[in-house]
Amino acid sequence: MPSFGLIIGVVGLLGLLYLIFAIVLLLKRKFIFLLVFLLIPFISYKTFQYYWFAKILPAQIEVTYPLSLGTESGLIREGCGVAVFKVSKTTLLEIQNGGLAFLNKATKSRGYSKPYYQFEQWQESPVPPNWVRQGAWFMCSEPSTILTEEIIKAAKESGSYYTTKPEGQLFIIPSLGYVVLSYNG
Repeated sequence: MPSFGLIIGVVGLLGLLYLIFAIVLLLKRKFIFLLVFLLIPFISYKTFQYYWFAKILPAQIEVTYPLSLGTESGLIREGCGVAVFKVSKTTLLEIQNGGLAFLNKATKSRGYSKPYYQFEQWQESPVPPNWVRQGAWFMCSEPSTILTEEIIKAAKESGSYYTTKPEGQLFIIPSLGYVVLSYNG
């Protein structure tokens, strides 16, 4: 028969293990709470960015999801940013079939009616040389290195399309299925 001391020791050890387990669960809950507390504002902000950028795009250019969203603003200047979206298959097919004729119907922002959001007539790439100088196009918010390299390579070649608006550029790369919106101001 086990001694009373051994029973107390085992019960004490089990109690200690239970206490450690309870603390870990409590910390996990706090960690989960903290994680949720931090993630909700971040996800809300990224969702706001997605809809804000998507509203600037012409209605004819349908997008499916963002590949990169980045903005920067400050007290001294208005702000700048870059959004890279994946273009819908329907839009890519329309571009393939209609080219500039299709795109030249896509000059009005889907979410803003002010002239500031009116795009110029579309042109075929390559884009103007000042767009692809280091840091000139993505002034304050640059997508990942790989994405940036793909975009700049496509910008220097034919087969893509671009347009401008006051303080902004819009570039579609059908071969990659990307649309790039950048602004400064």
